[in-house]
Amino acid sequence: VVHIGVYSDKGQKNKFESEGAVFLSTTPYDGVANPIKKLKLQLQFKKEVEKYLNNLILTKDDVIWLLQSETIILLNNLVDKYNCVLHQFEFAETKINWKYKLLAPKLNIPLLYQKAKAVVSCEYNRAHITKGLFNLNKVPYVLPNKMVFDDADLINVPVETEAKVDKLKARIAGKKVILYQG
Repeated sequence: VVHIGVYSDKGQKNKFESEGAVFLSTTPYDGVANPIKKLKLQLQFKKEVEKYLNNLILTKDDVIWLLQSETIILLNNLVDKYNCVLHQFEFAETKINWKYKLLAPKLNIPLLYQKAKAVVSCEYNRAHITKGLFNLNKVPYVLPNKMVFDDADLINVPVETEAKVDKLKARIAGKKVILYQG
């Protein structure tokens, strides 16, 4: 596994490196910068990623996993060159946001998603909506946004909270559930 980008969790990074992962750093993105600086940073990130990929010896079996809708738009040209998994953390729109039109003015997002090796959504219902909106042949895979849990998150839950959760779980067992966090 090779991670290209900024990885801020030093503890997880050390753990993954001890398991053989390689981290290749890019220039950090400044979300509060002025629009011109943001554009320059995005183009610089794209150039850095493409340079790293050109220097890696990739085979037809290697997979490029693009995370987040904005990164997918920015690096959309990789889908034609590599086996790409498109992993949207939030719901993806069928049209490009005006802020990204300059980066990919002619991009057809549904076609991009159709060409991907796989598509990943963060939630069951969003996966089905994505399938329909993008006319995909199959429902995207579902991986929740928070994929790494600290064991401390799962202990010391108050007894009254456990009772409420158990009661709710019994009521919804076997039913489809829509959770809206918007």
